[in-house]
Amino acid sequence: MTKLTLKQKLLGGFLTVAVTGLVIGLVGIYGLKESRNALTEVRTEVYERGAFLVEATDLARSSQVNFKIQVQEWKNTLLRGHDKEQFDKYWGRFQEREGMVQENLKDLTLLLAKYDVPDDAVKTAAKSHLGLGVAYRDGIKQYDSSDPLAHRVVDKLVKGIDRAPTKEIDAIVDMVHAFESEAATARSMEFEAEASHLAWITTGVMLFGVSFAIGLGLWIGGSLSNQIQRITASLRSGSEVVDSASSEVSRYGQSLADSTNREAASIQQASASLEVLAENTGKNAESARSATNIANQTREAVNQGKKQMDEMEDAMNAIRNSSDGISQILKSIDEIAFQTNILALNAAVEAARAGEAGSGFAVVADEVRNLAQRSAKAAQETSARIEDSIAKSQHGVELSSRVSHSLEGILEKASELDDLVANIAQSVDQNREGVDQVNSAIREIENTYQSNAAITQESAASAQELSEQALSLNRSIGELATLCGDRGVSAISSGTATASFSSIAQVSEPRAPAENEFAVARSKEPEDATLWN
Repeated sequence: MTKLTLKQKLLGGFLTVAVTGLVIGLVGIYGLKESRNALTEVRTEVYERGAFLVEATDLARSSQVNFKIQVQEWKNTLLRGHDKEQFDKYWGRFQEREGMVQENLKDLTLLLAKYDVPDDAVKTAAKSHLGLGVAYRDGIKQYDSSDPLAHRVVDKLVKGIDRAPTKEIDAIVDMVHAFESEAATARSMEFEAEASHLAWITTGVMLFGVSFAIGLGLWIGGSLSNQIQRITASLRSGSEVVDSASSEVSRYGQSLADSTNREAASIQQASASLEVLAENTGKNAESARSATNIANQTREAVNQGKKQMDEMEDAMNAIRNSSDGISQILKSIDEIAFQTNILALNAAVEAARAGEAGSGFAVVADEVRNLAQRSAKAAQETSARIEDSIAKSQHGVELSSRVSHSLEGILEKASELDDLVANIAQSVDQNREGVDQVNSAIREIENTYQSNAAITQESAASAQELSEQALSLNRSIGELATLCGDRGVSAISSGTATASFSSIAQVSEPRAPAENEFAVARSKEPEDATLWN
C-alpha cells in the first residue's frame, strides 16, 4: 500500500466511500420494499380474516339462537298441544328450527374447512343435535293431548338432554373467537420479528460503512501527511540556503543582470506552474459540474423516498378509517343488544303477571335476555380490540409522518448542497479565467527579462553553493514526484541542474539565457506538470 501514488490513494478512497454509500442505500431500499410488502400482506390478511370472523360468528350465533328457539318450540308444543291445530303449528316450528340449526352447522363446517380451521367440535355438535331430535321424537310419541298433565310426563322423559348440545354450540362460538385472536397475535409477532430483523441488518451495514470510511480516511490522511511534511521541511531548508546565497552574490556587487536572470528563471517556472494550474482549474470546474449532477440525482432520490413514505402513510390512514367503520358497527350491535335486554326484561315482567300461563314465555324472555347480554359483551370486547388496533394504526401514522419530515429535511439539505456546488463551479470558472490572464502577463514579463539577460555575470563560489542546494531541492521535489507516480523525474532534474550550475561557475562573460538559468527552469517543468496527475 505504501507504493501507491497520490492519485491512486485518493481515487481508491473515493471509490470505496461511494461503494459503501451505494451498499447502504441498497440495503435501505430493500428494507423499505420488504416493509411495504409485509404491510400489504397484513392488510390483505386482516380483510380476509375479518370477513371470515363475521361469517363464522353469524353462523355460530344463528345456530345458537335457532337451537334455543327450537327448545322453546318444544315446550310450546307440550304446553299448548292439547289442541290439534296448536300442536301441529308448534311441532312444525320445532322441526323448522331443527333444520335451520343443522343447516347453520353444515355451513359453518364448510367455512372452517375452507380456512383450515379444525371442525371436530362443529361435527360433534351436529351429531349431538341429531340425537337430540331423535330423543324428542321418541318422547312426543308418549304425548296424550287429552291428558292435562301429559306435558309433564313427556318433559320428564327428555329432561336435561338439551344441555349437552347447548354447551357444544356455545363452545363453537368461543372457539371461533379464540382462533381469530390467536391468528392475529401470531401474525403480529411475525411482522414485528421481520421488521426487527431488517432494522438490525440496516443498522449493521450503516455502522460498518461509517467505520470503514473513517478508518480509510484516517489512513490515507496520515500516509500523505507524513510524506508531505518531510518534503515541506526539506524545501524550506533549501529555500533558506538559496536566500543566503543570493545575499552573498549581492554583496559581491553583482549587477542588476544577476537578479534579472534569476527572476527570469523563476518567472518561467511560475509560467509553467500557472499553465498546470490553469489545466487543473479546468479539471476542477468539470469535477464541480459533475458534483452538481450527483447532488441533483441525490435530491431526486430523496424526493422519491419521501413520495413512497407519503403513500405508506395514506395506506395506514385507510386502515385506520376502516377500523373506525367496524367500531361504529360494533357500537350499533351493542345498542341493539341493550334494547333487546330491555325488551326481554319487560317480557319477563309480563310473563310473571300472567302466572302459570306465561311460564313458557318467561323462559323465552330469560334466554333472549341472556343472549342479548352475551352479544353486548362480545361487541364490547371486539370494540376494545378494534380501538387498540386504531391506536396502533395512529402510532404507525405518526411514525410515518416523522420519517416524512426527516426526508423533507434531507431534501432541503440536498438542495442547499446543490446550490453550494453550483456556486463552487462558478467560482472555479472565474478563477480559471483569472489564471489565464495572469499567465499571459507573466509571459510578457518573461520575454522582457530574456532580452536583458545578456548582461548576466555570477560569482563562481556562490553559483556552486546554489548548485548544491538546487540538487537538494531537486531530490525533495523528486520524492514528491515519486509520491505522485513519476519516478523518473528526480534523476533527470538533478542531472540537468548539476550541468546548469557547473556552466554558471565557468561564466566570465554575458551569454544567452537559453544556455544557463533558463535551462534549469525548463528542466523543472515536468515536475510541476506531473505533480497532481
